[in-house]
Amino acid sequence: RAVRIFCCNDLTSGKFEPLIKLTGHKDWIRDVAVCAASAASNSTTGILVASASQDQTIRIWRLSPLETKTNSQSEPSAPAGAPFDVSRLDEILLGRSAEQFSIGSQPWKSELETILSHHEDWVYSVDFLPDALRSTPEDP
Repeated sequence: RAVRIFCCNDLTSGKFEPLIKLTGHKDWIRDVAVCAASAASNSTTGILVASASQDQTIRIWRLSPLETKTNSQSEPSAPAGAPFDVSRLDEILLGRSAEQFSIGSQPWKSELETILSHHEDWVYSVDFLPDALRSTPEDP
């Protein structure tokens, strides 16, 4: 009921260490797919992890390097009685609070990107479309 992510920080020993556990499925996970996540600049900005489950859902998580902020860049906290922060709606509805972990000395975060639900039966497999098959705006 959870996807466990491991990393080999020391290639000489070949030992894999647990990094993070992605939870939320209510039944067995049948398949997992992983791909590099890219931004508009086509540079890799993280990793997408999709899991297919017998609970009739597909969950997609985004693992990305954590941007460190200096004290002057930190976000101000909302004063008491401030209006509801709509930017937190996904966090509240989907439980999308970011969990942090480290790969070497680089801090990362994991966030639930989306849940694809209402499948008629168990979801047996999941995959990402390879870059070579994606159409671009220049394609007819």
